[in-house]
Amino acid sequence: MKPKAIRALQHLAAENAALFYKLRVLANSIHEESEFGRVLVQSLDRDGAQTVPHLAKARGVSRQHVQTAVNELISAKLVEASTNPAHRRSNLIDLTPAGRKFAEALRDKEAAAMAEFDLGIPAKELESIADSLAAIHKRLQKAGG
Repeated sequence: MKPKAIRALQHLAAENAALFYKLRVLANSIHEESEFGRVLVQSLDRDGAQTVPHLAKARGVSRQHVQTAVNELISAKLVEASTNPAHRRSNLIDLTPAGRKFAEALRDKEAAAMAEFDLGIPAKELESIADSLAAIHKRLQKAGG
């Protein structure tokens, strides 16, 4: 990667981190639910069933940390574990019908809060930014990052 591209990526990373923390504070002010459990529910809602190791790797945390949160979500009947045809010892974790309703309620709460903001950025531009970030994320995953 050329120096100019490296600097641009560093700038993007810094801005992304700043935005992440700003949105995290906003989300925590909207929701009273545990942050990590809420994030796992939203991930399962967005990406479908996943294993505990996959959920942990994607977040840079230990499997034990994720398993503790998953156990709490199972107790709350928001997720369930099922047999994984690809791996005998690593169950797939997925949302229950109650978990799907919970995820929808989270989205609705966030939408109501976001409706209060006027960023002055057209929806089309926001979609383009989101698509660009998703493409970068996908390339980083392919590169092993």
